[in-house]
Amino acid sequence: MRTNLKLTDNNYGGAPVAGEGHVHYYLDGNITGPITSKKLFKLTNLHEGTNEIKLARAQNNHAEDFGARVDEKLTIIIGKK
Repeated sequence: MRTNLKLTDNNYGGAPVAGEGHVHYYLDGNITGPITSKKLFKLTNLHEGTNEIKLARAQNNHAEDFGARVDEKLTIIIGKK
């Protein structure tokens, strides 16, 4: 996902500030956590089988609408060990 969105937790949960926000991380349709920085983000709770990951840009107030909804989806399949 390419964006000029500044990832930050400074105003996380507060009023929208132009150009800043965070990314919502979904696993199989359930929100799992926010991404609030450019640091490496560990995918957690992956399970055997098909895992659908979705990343959605979000404003500080968690609205996923920046004039146009933009998200990315990825499917990861994990086999038996």
